[in-house]
Amino acid sequence: MIRWLYTWLICLHPARFRERFGEQMTSVFDESLRQRGGIRLLADAAVSVLRQQLLRSDSSERRQAVARGLNLIWILSVIPVEIFVASELHPTTTTGNASVLYALLPVSMFLALYPLLNRGFSGEADGFTSISDPGQQRQTRLERRRDIFQAWAESTGIILLLILATWVVPVLIGLLFARALVARSWAIVYVIVIAIQTLTYFALLKRMNEKAVIALQQEIEAREMGGAHLNS
Repeated sequence: MIRWLYTWLICLHPARFRERFGEQMTSVFDESLRQRGGIRLLADAAVSVLRQQLLRSDSSERRQAVARGLNLIWILSVIPVEIFVASELHPTTTTGNASVLYALLPVSMFLALYPLLNRGFSGEADGFTSISDPGQQRQTRLERRRDIFQAWAESTGIILLLILATWVVPVLIGLLFARALVARSWAIVYVIVIAIQTLTYFALLKRMNEKAVIALQQEIEAREMGGAHLNS
């Protein structure tokens, strides 16, 4: 887990920094883990990310890093949100195992949403590009990133509203039938949790991903214009 977090922090660095120092940082981590400890290495990597983000002038890379980090934080935030809501409402359960299953359901939904959006709904990895044409390879990567952030910006809200509407139905059924107390109490928890995540998405996350899309589109168009000038 610590190594995964360290690798994720490396990915938050600017692309040029990663290409130049990424492998070196990973090697230093593997060699220094026992002597320095994982927490200290994670702290060093986090400070490095902040320093690179503040000092570099590439706004496109910065907006991508911010949107990417917020997307992951937003997905994981469903866990503390659900814990808080459940602790306040005390939903009815019959057994301990049932409580665990009910609690894991919304978390599983959001964790499944993350890889789906990060693939841009295409179901495909980055397309093949010839290594003999690094310019085209770079262009394809930019277009791929734009499509992913566009999926986050345009599709996440629709998915959340559909999920929210789906869980409103069990709440209404539970209000009509007194015996459905367990389903009703947990459905209410789900509705509140999803509503909080939906509001957070529209208030912050959607805007950040839209900015990343705009920045990437501008970078793509600039590269296309530069290529056109060279060809002419």
